[in-house]
Amino acid sequence: MSVFKISVCIILHLTFVNCQLALTTKVATCTDGAVQAGNSFMPHETYCEAFYHCNSGLNMFQRSCAYGTLYHPDLFTCVVPGQAVCNNWECNSGRVGRNYPSLCCDQFYTCTGSGFVKQSCRSGYKFDQLKGVCVPGSCIDQPNCVRFGTTNDPLYKCYDVPNSNPCKYDTVSNGVVVRDRPCPHGTAFNATLCQCSIFASYCPNGVNYLDNKTPDVSCRASVTLDFNTYPIVASSEKLGLAKLDYYFQTDGVSVLGGRGIFSTDPVTRNPSYLYNYFLNANQLRSPFALSVVFRWTKPLNGQTITLLTNDFFPRVCVPTFEVTVSYNNGVYTVNLYTVAVDELTKNRLAGSTQASIALAVDNFLETLVLFDGTLSGQLIDRGPSGLSTAVTNKVLIPTTQRLGDFVATNKCGLMLGKGLNGAIEKFQIREGCLDFSKVRA
Repeated sequence: MSVFKISVCIILHLTFVNCQLALTTKVATCTDGAVQAGNSFMPHETYCEAFYHCNSGLNMFQRSCAYGTLYHPDLFTCVVPGQAVCNNWECNSGRVGRNYPSLCCDQFYTCTGSGFVKQSCRSGYKFDQLKGVCVPGSCIDQPNCVRFGTTNDPLYKCYDVPNSNPCKYDTVSNGVVVRDRPCPHGTAFNATLCQCSIFASYCPNGVNYLDNKTPDVSCRASVTLDFNTYPIVASSEKLGLAKLDYYFQTDGVSVLGGRGIFSTDPVTRNPSYLYNYFLNANQLRSPFALSVVFRWTKPLNGQTITLLTNDFFPRVCVPTFEVTVSYNNGVYTVNLYTVAVDELTKNRLAGSTQASIALAVDNFLETLVLFDGTLSGQLIDRGPSGLSTAVTNKVLIPTTQRLGDFVATNKCGLMLGKGLNGAIEKFQIREGCLDFSKVRA
């Protein structure tokens, strides 16, 4: 039996030695497409306490999480170990008790099956990364080790100082003082760690965007794009805000008469698109409804466009949410695809469904996507104005099996109208929508 165990570890030698994590040489790199897509943070190849940050010049900097936290590659932030997901630290019910290294040489993390717990070696011992246990001896910390009460990252100098208001902080750099900078909603400034990391209900700064996700029987819109102005802005009926702090990147997009006009660049032939950073830090959870009203100008038989995708151009992410539209002899076929995650088991399940509708060439088509754990929708002929409520042509998109509780996140935002030559009349997301009859035609 012992010979068999040794054989298993030899087979896994490229990743594990003695069935524990070994150093790798595969280091993340900064790419222009990834940075433009909002994917400027990447996990470290060995240590879950560290991550990389890419700037607009494609320079990569190693950063450390605050003491006692680990980097979560899907959330782009550091979280408590019990909530962490680490790319190179395998942790599930079959890996309970497996140990992984800390940047601090006498500390380590142990898999609990659903997360990690931080532990320390006893005095005079160090953590042996290859054996996965503490052994006698002295050691030297990795340069970015952060111990309690310190911010000793050599690449990082704290310029932030406490404000008289605990929910704010000031920044001092080169003799210039920027005062009254607000911490994110529900947090207070932690001078010891030089960050807003104290959870504080007494700090309701700004807008709590989580309120957009609260259950709502009226199905009010959490995000609506306004095509009456350029640059394009987003509003929230649910939060009562005429302008949200969401940012867009556009190529081949203009506005005219309350519509977004999409056109392929005649020189570069690059497809038009509107890239919304809304999804970079936002998880679409069940139940939600999403609606796009668009008109495709002079489509060619056999042509397909990607109406929606959480990817960038050129391809940066593996999409987990996508809507494609194909045209053939007056018939539009819409395919919905998503990868969803089960909240409890963390299992991922992909599902797709489609339907077709005949449409006059000058009419607008509304594509309604509905997700309540299952994936379904509706195709609605909105006439030449795009606003017609006298619907004579509508098709239900069949429901798939139950897929999960939320759309799996990746590192991209949401791209709208990729390759579309035409117009978009409406784009709207209704998070927490409890009654889909409010949005169906």
